[in-house]
Amino acid sequence: MANSALIKSLENIMRIDDGVDGDSQYIGQITWMLFLKAFDAKEMEWEFKPDYKGIIPVGYRWRDWAEDKEGITGDALIKFVGELFEKLKKLDIWLIYTRVYKQHYARFMKKTMSKTEFAQWAEYALDLRQKALDGEIGIEEYTELIRK
Repeated sequence: MANSALIKSLENIMRIDDGVDGDSQYIGQITWMLFLKAFDAKEMEWEFKPDYKGIIPVGYRWRDWAEDKEGITGDALIKFVGELFEKLKKLDIWLIYTRVYKQHYARFMKKTMSKTEFAQWAEYALDLRQKALDGEIGIEEYTELIRK
């Protein structure tokens, strides 16, 4: 019930914003906010591993900007979030995943890969991506395995 109240509260705040048009946009934005917050919490756990390297650059992690009581607002926040998404797009793991996913999806659309094969590959790719994000495999191994 607390999550429903939180989502409703966020929607009410977003309805006031001139830049948000409709439920579909709220949902996407709320999803990203919750993802970034949850991912940062996981990264705080992973930072205790001796060889862990952070994925989201310092300054763009949730704890660096969203938890600041004197935080940025208005146009500065909109600009910052734009920069944040540009940083996220450039992350190697996500970039590689997106490229390879598009290649496999194109094969599926051209009927050179069955729906079952595509679904199996997609499940494999998601699992592999998570292992890379968790630091269980390195970027080189990830790159090699996801292209198979």
